[in-house]
Amino acid sequence: MRFVPALTLSLTVAATSLTSALAMDGESPLERAALATSVDTSPRVQAARAEADVIEQQHRQRRAEGGWRAFGALSGAAVNEIEGNNGNRRYDRLQGDIGVSRPLLGSMTAQRETLLTLERQRLRAEGRIGQVAEAVGKELRDAYATYWISDRRYRLASTWHQRLSDRLEGLRPQVGTTLRASEFAEARSALRIARENRRQARNDRLMQLNTLRALLGEDISAFDPRWPAESGICRRERVLLQAALAADPIGDSARRELALLLNRGDSGLADEVQSDLVLTHTQTVEDWDENGDETSIGLTAEIPLSLSRARNARRDLRNAEVLQVQRRIEANRQALRGRIGVAMAALRNTTQAREAADAHLDQARDDWNEEQRRLQSGLTRSPMPALRAAIRWYQIADERLDREAEWLIARAPLERIETPGCQAPRPEAMEPAREEIPTS
Repeated sequence: MRFVPALTLSLTVAATSLTSALAMDGESPLERAALATSVDTSPRVQAARAEADVIEQQHRQRRAEGGWRAFGALSGAAVNEIEGNNGNRRYDRLQGDIGVSRPLLGSMTAQRETLLTLERQRLRAEGRIGQVAEAVGKELRDAYATYWISDRRYRLASTWHQRLSDRLEGLRPQVGTTLRASEFAEARSALRIARENRRQARNDRLMQLNTLRALLGEDISAFDPRWPAESGICRRERVLLQAALAADPIGDSARRELALLLNRGDSGLADEVQSDLVLTHTQTVEDWDENGDETSIGLTAEIPLSLSRARNARRDLRNAEVLQVQRRIEANRQALRGRIGVAMAALRNTTQAREAADAHLDQARDDWNEEQRRLQSGLTRSPMPALRAAIRWYQIADERLDREAEWLIARAPLERIETPGCQAPRPEAMEPAREEIPTS
């Protein structure tokens, strides 16, 4: 008697439905947005923030040291004064000095330049914090996407392995009649492949979980990944570039640094004069019975002999610093433009590959339906053509997950860019992927 399989043949479920149906014991749903809240506390971001804090403290220290400064000194001596007629005068002396000083002219300029240098370093450090946070966020998106794909691949392989195993048990009595032994061995080989795919997907899932743990510095338990709810991505490259430039932490810090340099004013001849005002009071005690004191005011100045050359050199240095930051801003702009162009091209390519994989999957399902119809109608006695079509359907569904992963990773650089004013059509939002599993 020929075995005709009962048809609940196609399982076409959204990823969210499959997740709830096949959720592993002890795993709670966890969306990517929930993990993203930990980016600011990740070890790499914290390390970058610690570097910025050190520079901030250096800036505060140098700022506190500026302006008026107090000083004091205490000295003691045994004096032997040689006087006329071979006479010597010996006595002990104790002297104390106190006073205040203030930098003037070029000395004040040097202090301001030191503070400006530290402020520029602080701004760059802040930009690096944002850059590191963006990099961690991008890696988080990639790792979560790969985790999601590995989870789906594991569930797909597990469901297919179970259904194929049950199917082979029903076909075993037909070996030697409508099913050759070599054909049955071929089906068992497909079962072993499904088992290996399941094992590999589980390992990949654990590997990506460890990647997430290392990125965020948290002991994250295995979780049930949920498809992230995202809107479409703007297709207008100019709008994307403007939005990316406005949100770019490196570009923002460079623009603030440029504003600092432009607002400091031009250098003058007085900037080359290193000068200090000093007020001093001295108290002297000699032989413990003779006291004296002195109050003085002094002005020191150091001027380079080639004053005009020094002034021109300082002005050239300031212009070079401004040009350096301007060039850095432009280089960053062009690099960002290139990254967006590459990301948009990658998204287009992966979207097309994803759509082609969908069509391929639809064709595989139609081929299986046709073979199943022929088997039920008696046009084909052997169940092997339908079984081969089912195996091919699973293989194509598994391969389609690779296209899904490529599409997810290609989206990552563009998803973070907010373009609420974009009027152009957007690619499809991140709707759950289809997963189809034949049962024959």
